[in-house]
Amino acid sequence: MTQEHSLQIIRDAFSHVIVDRIVVEYDPIVEEEVAKIYVADEQLEAALGDDGLYPRTVAMKAGLSIEVTLSHE
Repeated sequence: MTQEHSLQIIRDAFSHVIVDRIVVEYDPIVEEEVAKIYVADEQLEAALGDDGLYPRTVAMKAGLSIEVTLSHE
């Protein structure tokens, strides 16, 4: 799967929240690419879902690790 295809899966999956931006970066701690999804504070709960289960489920479909984080506007 290409990175663009993975990003499209992520965009589609998080269409229910307002995403400020998605950045894919190499994380040396986990030694892999991680898609960081930046959302506003009021969107965080919806983005995480049940105990953070939603991002984990999307990560399996997208083939990328996902981290949901707060935007600093």
